[in-house]
Formats: sequence, structure tokens, C-alpha cells
Amino acid sequence: MIDFKTKKWLRQQQEFLKRPKVLKRGSSVGVVAFSDRMTRRDIKDLRQSIEILEEWGLKVIVSKHVTRYLLEKNLPLPDMVISEMMTLARNDVDAFYCAKGGFAANRLFHYQDFEKLLRIIARKKIAVLGYSDATTIQVPLIYHNLASYYAPNLTHLHRRGTETLNSLYQAIFSQTRPFQKINNFFPWQNINPGKVRGVLITGNLVTMHDCIAGDYNLLTKFPEIILAVEEVDESLENLERLLSTMTSYSSVRALIINFKKRDVDYSRKQLKPMIRRLAGSEIPVLWYPSFGHVVGKKFFRTLGSGWPAQLTLKKNKTAELEFLPLN
Repeated sequence: MIDFKTKKWLRQQQEFLKRPKVLKRGSSVGVVAFSDRMTRRDIKDLRQSIEILEEWGLKVIVSKHVTRYLLEKNLPLPDMVISEMMTLARNDVDAFYCAKGGFAANRLFHYQDFEKLLRIIARKKIAVLGYSDATTIQVPLIYHNLASYYAPNLTHLHRRGTETLNSLYQAIFSQTRPFQKINNFFPWQNINPGKVRGVLITGNLVTMHDCIAGDYNLLTKFPEIILAVEEVDESLENLERLLSTMTSYSSVRALIINFKKRDVDYSRKQLKPMIRRLAGSEIPVLWYPSFGHVVGKKFFRTLGSGWPAQLTLKKNKTAELEFLPLN
């Protein structure tokens, strides 16, 4: 139940933040892969995943840079990626779907046309889907007041389970209720019952940190934020260094995490001392297993990034997250 103060706060957020286009049958989706080159095996997987989107009635356009570098070892040139995305955006594509993650997405920051691309996407409310290094586009878009979808990358979508596909379908096609309430959180400290509200910022920890260190510091743009961050194969020392910067901002009201090492979750014993040093009892820290680098057919829930949300902390050491509506 949303109380009067939350309703007033929500109206303020709705004045700035906008929901991306709700997709429908006939909507066009541009496939991009800006942070790593695609292999022949990736293309085989991609074709099977594209069939799922086409069964949903979507028109899929594969960008040239996705297949151009199959026989080369170098990455797609950032200016080429940006140019192709701008052409698709100007031709009224309804969504961009990131095919694959990687380790070089932040190269896009250094190109002047990247900012132009963001402005076009934000003005036309083009939906952006993906996770991990898709954060490179998703966080700067929130800075430009457009929310996006934190969703499994497209290449291996066909390998995901039915629950994952249903979550994605509801998020991009539902006009009134794109996200279900989430209640399978695991608190990492003793938390006091209550409600925490904030703009939910979802994404990869390293990439998000680079965004915030540059021109897209969301932690100073919004007074109340719920951070949901994931990372894979980072050392505990690096995780602590990055999180210490993020949680030092007074705008961060709660932290949702999922970190993995060689596809195995860090143990509570390893992470708890770090969490205690960073957050103490002031910032609720919750573990959520269904986002980030979720492997195989395990449930990957599509989340909103840049969406107003309310976190309810309960007496029995559980929590529930509710996404609030955007226009």
C-alpha cells in the first residue's frame, strides 16, 4: 500500500523519469553488441533467440557490427556502433537489445556522438534491454530521465527457462504492470522494519562505478536511491573499494547485491565482514539471487532500471520490493 508521502514523492519522480515505449506486435528491435565481438557459435545461438522475439510478434533488425567481426580478433569500432545505433534510432526503432556482454563497453563514453545517441534514445523513449555491460547505456539514459529494462542478454535467451521468458515478456509488453512484487530477498544484517523508497538503479558494479565517476553521477541527481548491483569474478578487495565509494553517498538508502566468483556465489562468511564495514546497520543490504550472472535455466528476473520503487522491510527478516508506476 502506498501512503500519502510516497504518492507525493512518486509524482515528483514521474515529472522527470519516463518509461520507455511499451512494445507490441509489430514493434522493431535493433540487436547490438557494443562490448565484445560475436563468434560463429554466438551467431548460431542468437538466431535461435531471435526466433523467440519473432514468435512474440517483434520485428528484429541485426546491426551490421554484430556479424562484421566474425573473422577478426578486434572489437567493433565504437564510432561504427554509435553510428549504426543512431541510424536505427532515427528510423524509429522501438527497442535496442544487447546481444552480448564483455569488458570494453565503456569505450563508448569517449566518443562525442555517444551523448547525441543518448539524447535521441531518451527523446524517442526507445527501450534498452540487456544486463552487465548494457549498464554503459542504461545508467547514462537514467541521467537523461529514461528508464530501461535490466534483462538477460539476447544471445543465450533461448537457453533460459520459461519463468525467465515470462518475466521478460511481461516487462516489455504490459501496459499497467510490467513487474511483479519481489519477496525472495535475503537480508545480510539485522534490519529494522519499515519502508525505504528510491529510484532503483540496476546494473553491473564496475560499469556503474565508471558512469558515476564520469559525467553520469546518478547518486547526486536523485536524493533517494536503491542500488541493485551485480558483479562476476572480482576480488573481494575490488568489491569493497567500489562499494565503499557508492555507499558513501547519502542518497543510497538500500543496497541489493549478487556477486559471483567462477559461477559460484560468494559465501555469507566471506562477504558479511565487508558488508558490516560498509553499511553497518544504517543501510539495509539484501542478497537477491535472480539477477546478475545467473547461469543456465535458473530464474533471471527482468528488472526496471531507473524505476521508482518501494522496499518494505519486515519483522521476520524478510523484505518485499514493489515497482511504482511510470508514465
